Amino acid sequence: MFPCRDKNKETMKFNIRERRASVAQYLTEKGKQTLELVAEATGMSKSSVDRHQKAIAQRNRYPESPLWETPSGSEWLKLLVYAVVYHFGIKQGVGAESISEFLQAVHLEGHVALSASTLRSLKQDLIEQIQAYGEEQKSRCKLPEGKRVRVGADETNFIAADIGSDGVGKWVFVGGSRKARAHLR
Repeated sequence: MFPCRDKNKETMKFNIRERRASVAQYLTEKGKQTLELVAEATGMSKSSVDRHQKAIAQRNRYPESPLWETPSGSEWLKLLVYAVVYHFGIKQGVGAESISEFLQAVHLEGHVALSASTLRSLKQDLIEQIQAYGEEQKSRCKLPEGKRVRVGADETNFIAADIGSDGVGKWVFVGGSRKARAHLR
């Protein structure tokens, strides 16, 4: 039901976070169980289950902590960390030390690596991914020689783009309300 090893129990299939999540999921669904039952259900040794149970108890010292053990909570936690690093670290220039302090203040230690050096590495990785994405998009959006794109928007979210070389090219209209687009028909 919650396998962490293959049929022969010779090799581990999941990383440590996935194994811990397997134990947490089993305990959430079945309630308090003996080490033997949890070990059998998850395919882990009793000592591994015991170690994971102690780690879960240590991490879950705050009321909101069990949320991070669920698959959806774990995904939301990743999103939160990436969003904080992107919006505050990259866009606003907040330092990794301050971001680390903030994430610790909202009780995320034990669930995410929060050291300033780890957050700096994450920030650098995000910057590189953003730059690579920009380069990829540039390579896909090559205009013919002598052509350019001019884009404008107004307060009704009505967007117009001029694709041409002399300002008399083809206009593309996007967005806006139905009422705003009605006169285009």
